[in-house]
Amino acid sequence: MSRLSAATVPSAFRRTAAGFLLIPLLASCGGQSGGEASETGRSPEPAPEIDFGGIVSVEMGDPASTLTVASPDDPCGDPKERIEIEAVVPSLEVERAWFAPDWSHLALPAENGIAVLRLDPRDKAYKEAYTLSPTGGGSGASFTGPRFSPDGGRLWFEKRTGDTIRLVSIEHASYEEGDDIDETGPESGVPEIEGDPGSEVLWAFTPEGEPQFGELVQVEAPADGVLSSEHRTTEGGQVAYASVIVSENVDEYVLLDGMPAAEDGFWMRGAGTLAAPETSTPYGAIAEASIEEDGSISLSEAVPLGGDGRLPDVAVADADEERVLFQTASGVYTTSLSGGGEPEKVAEEPCLEPELGPYKTLAWS
Repeated sequence: MSRLSAATVPSAFRRTAAGFLLIPLLASCGGQSGGEASETGRSPEPAPEIDFGGIVSVEMGDPASTLTVASPDDPCGDPKERIEIEAVVPSLEVERAWFAPDWSHLALPAENGIAVLRLDPRDKAYKEAYTLSPTGGGSGASFTGPRFSPDGGRLWFEKRTGDTIRLVSIEHASYEEGDDIDETGPESGVPEIEGDPGSEVLWAFTPEGEPQFGELVQVEAPADGVLSSEHRTTEGGQVAYASVIVSENVDEYVLLDGMPAAEDGFWMRGAGTLAAPETSTPYGAIAEASIEEDGSISLSEAVPLGGDGRLPDVAVADADEERVLFQTASGVYTTSLSGGGEPEKVAEEPCLEPELGPYKTLAWS
């Protein structure tokens, strides 16, 4: 279970190296302390403790959005925590937000750069701290793609100038608007093909926490096969992006959010919709995956489809990388990734919306 308290300091952090969207975490966070003594000689009341242990989601609002934390045993019930997100960008842009591993900050693309918000545990709200903008109106550069390092110490993002992308960073907790930005990170060319697969996840963090660009590999299904795949893998072996198309019925498998991804084994989930028909895929709701010598991705069933025969539209692994929560048209389930036993139904009806919806599931922390 992860807790955020104003009186604690950062300790261990866990985080996927695979990329954007669903990020399970297990951490303690440094927030505001109780503060210095007031003019009356009495210390102010300590800020309330915020419990991030559970299913973390973001509800897009108008104008402000809200982060919620629900119990994994009752994900459709009343959330145990609600934290407002200041409306610094249109609500749908919160879809692209990245949260720090300790939930103390979030960063998201804004019209003039990257907006960074800091958690105020006393008010239970994320409030704007500063904006990162390219220097000079005629610089021709843009900032995008923010991600926090696995240890939570730095915020990395892309500086795009012409046909070049450089990964730059700051120490986000101590940064003040106008401070220098470290531009010594790796550099890469902009993908030549517009709409290049995986262009939103061109890079990933190595196990040591260093960012690296990934090389795109595409493999078409052989004449006697059924799987077409594409992926980006860094020199360090981290999979930044992966997609497998099952050509028999055009089902797609994507990286399971919350799981570290490396060539020697990772998990992928079926990417279905609640309205999708039943499927005949032999790879299940969750599949174990590996990259073969020819660059193709092989799949084997880890979690069966279940009674309704549909792929999940939401799936996220827990912070211990042992269990997964997933949703299909017949309800919400939790199950072990190690196999054995039937999935446990924790909600009779689907209640979690997938990406691009007004309610976005982020993590099982």
